[in-house]
Amino acid sequence: RAAAQTLSSMEPEAREAIGPLRTALGDTDSAVRALAAKALGELGAAAAEAVPDLISHFNDPDPGTSAASSGALAKIGSPAVEALLKACRSEDARVRMGAESALVGMGTGAREALPLFLERLKDPNVLERRVAVYKVGIIGNGDPRAIHALTDLLKDPDTEMRRSAAELLGSMGGAA
Repeated sequence: RAAAQTLSSMEPEAREAIGPLRTALGDTDSAVRALAAKALGELGAAAAEAVPDLISHFNDPDPGTSAASSGALAKIGSPAVEALLKACRSEDARVRMGAESALVGMGTGAREALPLFLERLKDPNVLERRVAVYKVGIIGNGDPRAIHALTDLLKDPDTEMRRSAAELLGSMGGAA
């Protein structure tokens, strides 16, 4: 555990640690798995080869490891986007949630995911739409497609959707 904790605080030049950290993701101790995921995230895009390993931990029995994996993927950034978009189509809800969380964690760095969340704004389930509106606002901040979709939501029959759309448009400032 101490070794994984030390590796999680190392500078990005520690790329030679990627292999051992990927191995540590399979440790029996959940704290080691979570710290290994965190350390991979600290390496950023250099840890792109670990993307499939981190995605596989969205199903980890330990919620802390799942969350650490999602956070790590957000920090890895654009090299993870394609795999995360694929994971968003998984039959497994935990995989979808982990992937979406990582994409939202990237913010506007995950613009490629914007069409996915724009489509979810049309979901007949209002709860799905309420979640999607925030994802559109974060990933699409300042993007004309997001601004248009949020503006359209100001006419939504659901009060919460209208409130959320107004709030997100306001947070975009001059971009909206």
